[in-house]
Amino acid sequence: VISALKKSANDARQQLAERKRVEDILLEERERLNLALNAARMEMWNWNIETGAVSWSEGIEAMFGMAKGQFDGSYDTYLSLVHPDDLPVVQQAVNRALSDANYDYVVEHRLIQQSGEVRWLEGRGRVFRNADGIPIRMAGTVVDVTERKRGETERERLIQELAAKNTELEQFTYT
Repeated sequence: VISALKKSANDARQQLAERKRVEDILLEERERLNLALNAARMEMWNWNIETGAVSWSEGIEAMFGMAKGQFDGSYDTYLSLVHPDDLPVVQQAVNRALSDANYDYVVEHRLIQQSGEVRWLEGRGRVFRNADGIPIRMAGTVVDVTERKRGETERERLIQELAAKNTELEQFTYT
């Protein structure tokens, strides 16, 4: 009996040690993921389609212009922040991702923060399906691409300005 108890206690210690090792590995992987997300200035989201619950990584509320703990975790709240002109594009991309197993969600859109500031976001996601092919979860990332969009707008303005000056110069040269 004592031998069996010692063996059982030893097995329990080994199981605890293995569990601790796995927990340490998971913690280390989570830290690496967070470092990568921070370096990329990227946030993650997860939408449980069955329950409607949405969970976000820590920095998403700041990206959306919300105070910590202010986001209620609903898809409808997210949609309420999407710029009205971009809402159809976002909804179309989500619906296509839900209906087409070969399509990943990829969309750029504007978001109106509570302060009224407009930011550009790029969202990417994938739909996960059950054995019957029914969507059960959608997960992805979001990146604030406002500065890139501003740069693109400025570049287009400069190109148009240069084209106008070239036309003016051509007319002057012709004269």
